[in-house]
Amino acid sequence: MSTSLYYSAVRPEPLSADERTEIDRLIAVHNDEFPFDAEVLDLYDSDIPNTVLNGSTKISNDETEIIPSLVYWFNALTELRRALPNAQWDVSLDDTPVDWDDESGYSLPGLPDIS
Repeated sequence: MSTSLYYSAVRPEPLSADERTEIDRLIAVHNDEFPFDAEVLDLYDSDIPNTVLNGSTKISNDETEIIPSLVYWFNALTELRRALPNAQWDVSLDDTPVDWDDESGYSLPGLPDIS
């Protein structure tokens, strides 16, 4: 059984050219630096009104990669959210919402800080 992160950002205005450039840069950096051979941040088109970002990332089933992968992608999504702070973000691990904290970013209760 696989587990995936799902993420979206919604706001009335579309991404500006500068925001799109920054989002593309952040995604490229995080995807390129991901230390495991697994899926990476994947954005796709959305028919949902005002959705400026929509994507998912499958988490490895390898027991040694699950926690480091989650921490890595939560850090990446934190950077993306901070690049678009005026959007309404939704991040979940399958059906479980992922907690947001203004200071520390995305995390799940009990997930170690191994960043």
